[in-house]
Amino acid sequence: MHTEKRHRHIHILLNRVDEKGKLLKDHHIGKKAQWAAHRVAEKNELVSAKQMRIDKIRASESFEFDSKNLRKEMFRKHLNVMATKPNTMEKYLSEMLKKEIKFIPTINKQGDLQGFRVRDMESQTEMKASDVHRNMGLKKLLDSGLFFQDDNFNLSNPMHELNQKSIQNFKKELEMIALQNKILLESKTSETKIVDKIERKIIERSTFRR
Repeated sequence: MHTEKRHRHIHILLNRVDEKGKLLKDHHIGKKAQWAAHRVAEKNELVSAKQMRIDKIRASESFEFDSKNLRKEMFRKHLNVMATKPNTMEKYLSEMLKKEIKFIPTINKQGDLQGFRVRDMESQTEMKASDVHRNMGLKKLLDSGLFFQDDNFNLSNPMHELNQKSIQNFKKELEMIALQNKILLESKTSETKIVDKIERKIIERSTFRR
């Protein structure tokens, strides 16, 4: 019995020469030895190396299934937040945090914001934002029109350009909305004047007939 490692284990030494001095065939000897060790372990209620490998595979498959479902849930929350049309990254990050998804900045050696890791607050599972879905990566978020309103992070030149582009687009949208509201207001004012003019004429005609 060996105990020098974290798990107790035993080694079995076998001789390829039988009692009569005949050399045993070594065809598939490795596989045969594994199965023999597995049967001995089962008989003595021990955990064999084969069973440990099977358990590891099952655990890995279970983890992958849970991870896949978690990524789907994170992305669903992202879509729900984006549907509310947040304008700034600060608003987006705040709304995601309300949904128990925390964005953790990743800063490179130059001190620039490289991206984000996301943490599911319930399970404490953490992964790269782009591993959840490519649309949750920093570049894709800035491409979508979000922008940093405050100078909380240093951005690399490409990210800074994207951020400035989103800011300019947002300002243009505000100007367009203001122009549309002005036109609408002028139109309503003009309509009101026309209605008032018509009403005055009707009153004048009514008075003249009397």
